[in-house]
Amino acid sequence: MTYVVVKQSKDVGADNKALKDEAALLDEIAERGGEHVVGILESYHGRLSRGTHYYDPLGQKKRPKLLGVVYLEFCDMGDMVKYMRKMY
Repeated sequence: MTYVVVKQSKDVGADNKALKDEAALLDEIAERGGEHVVGILESYHGRLSRGTHYYDPLGQKKRPKLLGVVYLEFCDMGDMVKYMRKMY
């Protein structure tokens, strides 16, 4: 079984710069064969919300909202910052 992490932002506008930058950096690392960095399965793109969950909100007047999304490999050790704090 393969696990996937879905990172998304609430907007696709200027507030999404950090997610877009992260996706671009991971794309570059993947192109160069970086094997010790989380893999990016699908780079940044926009998709419409469905309103099925708190993390998948509808916009004003209950209309679908455009969200920024990135699909990443799942890392069973969690994020690096938490791991480093635990180890050191």
